[in-house]
Order: sequence, then C-alpha cells, then structure tokens
Amino acid sequence: MKHRIVFETLPPSVNARYGVFNGRMILKAEYRNWLLWRSREIYAFCQEKNITPIEKYTVVELFWTLPNHRSDHHNFEKPVFDAMQRGGVFKNDRYILNRTMEVKFSDKGFLVAEFEIEGRE
Repeated sequence: MKHRIVFETLPPSVNARYGVFNGRMILKAEYRNWLLWRSREIYAFCQEKNITPIEKYTVVELFWTLPNHRSDHHNFEKPVFDAMQRGGVFKNDRYILNRTMEVKFSDKGFLVAEFEIEGRE
C-alpha cells in the first residue's frame, strides 16, 4: 500500500542544523522545534494508518517544491529522514532509499514524500 506524507514547511537546512554552545556542537532551536512538530505529525499519521516501523530497505520518492533556485534539496533530506524515524515510519533512517523524483520552484516551499509498504493494507 502506498502512503504519502506532505511536509508543508521545509526543514532548516542541514547546514544550519548545529550551533556551538560552550565549545560543544548542539542542535539549534529552530531545527529541534521543526523536528519535534514534524515527528509528532508523522506519529499521528502512523497511528491513523496503522503503520508499524519499517525494518527493511524501502524506497521513498521525494517530490520537492523549493522557494528559490539557490536552494539545495540535498541539504533538506537528513532532517526529513530524522523526522520519519522519530515519528515511527522507519525503525532506523538507514532503511530509507531516497529517490528524488521532481524538483520545482514556487513561492512556498514544501515536500511530498511517498513510500510503499508491501503486504500491508
């Protein structure tokens, strides 16, 4: 069965993920907040669709709509995969085989992630 998750806001770029505090690298508040809210939304989605964490390699097709031509969609992937893991789609994000299907541009950036779970209805 094919599932679709829509990320209505793009995550902070992986380039802006860490800050330095007292000589230590920590996740920035913007990243932590985005990850918290997206993973909660994904958790609710998994509960509604009765999805248990996937423990095998699975293709996730990504359809990007970026706010401008300077955006690098590769820098947005890791936060999305972290949210999918924390939300309960995947046991570990190493099982995600990402496939970028489309990149287009619009004033409002968002992402559609599609994945198929074999043998489940």
